[in-house]
Amino acid sequence: MPQSPPRNSPITGWAVLLSGLAVWVIVQCFLTATPLTTRSLPPEVDDSLAFLVRTQVLEECFFQDCPALEDLRKQRELAVSDPKVLRAHDLSSFPFPFYHPFFSILILMTKALVGDLAKAYRILWIASPLFFGTAFACLLAAFWGKRAAGVTLAILAFKVFPDTGLHYFTPANIAMGLAVLVWARIIVRQGDAPWTLIGGSIAAILTHPIGGVYVLMTVALCLTIPREGSRRRLSWTVFCVFAILLLAALLASTIKRPAVLNILGNL
Repeated sequence: MPQSPPRNSPITGWAVLLSGLAVWVIVQCFLTATPLTTRSLPPEVDDSLAFLVRTQVLEECFFQDCPALEDLRKQRELAVSDPKVLRAHDLSSFPFPFYHPFFSILILMTKALVGDLAKAYRILWIASPLFFGTAFACLLAAFWGKRAAGVTLAILAFKVFPDTGLHYFTPANIAMGLAVLVWARIIVRQGDAPWTLIGGSIAAILTHPIGGVYVLMTVALCLTIPREGSRRRLSWTVFCVFAILLLAALLASTIKRPAVLNILGNL
């Protein structure tokens, strides 16, 4: 009779990891699919509609110079003091400024398959637990191994984090997921992952402004665990990452159309 593999074999580790990931995805998909399929509007309506409006603008009026947006821009320049009008005035800011192009491109790519923007957003939202689960599975496995990662995912599958937790498909959460994947790769490579750092930095910055914070955290992680003989290449990689951050800040401060969120301008 064939003997079963030992408990510490790679097959056992992968089996535990994939089982834990499957539990995470099934439970979290069920938790997110229920509110998304039983109501006409997605959760967190204000934020969700803002994301969809900016995505529509990216597709149909990239430079924000169409007559409707020009008229809306002029209306927003008027002083508003009536409290009853302030809320509507805030809602009119949905089309601008723009700050999550990668997130919107992801929605538009899905829309090309399903034909409807809101439906594409719902599909991505329902499928997002697979992305978040994979990201955290990689990070947990990098720290403690596959079996510990699988058990942890199975336990956390039944936890719904409050406020803007992982059950919300938002640009900030996607940027966090990308950062977690990059961190896992860097830990496995002991800091020697230049292309992962550069590519992940670009993706995080294009997904949400908070991606810049994750990039700085990633650089700090690389500097703390450099592999022997890779310091010179790491120095050039860090230089490139800071150049990307500087370029992003300069573009945000100089580009007028489309209106881009300029964090430095608010400091």
